[in-house]
Amino acid sequence: MIIDGIVLGNLMDRGNWSLQPEEDVRQRVVSAAIEFFAAMRPPSAGARFAKFQAPETIPSLESFFGLES
Repeated sequence: MIIDGIVLGNLMDRGNWSLQPEEDVRQRVVSAAIEFFAAMRPPSAGARFAKFQAPETIPSLESFFGLES
């Protein structure tokens, strides 16, 4: 079974503290996502989506933390 989808957020409605999404807010968010993704062009044939290159040297553990850590 293949399941595919996208998670959309920001179903916020000012002043509404209910945990149940309002249908008009949900529809507004879904419509905005459809419009956004429809505007994207497909990648060129043979295009690489990501490029990974291992670092030449491994950074020290200390380089990830400041002096206050």
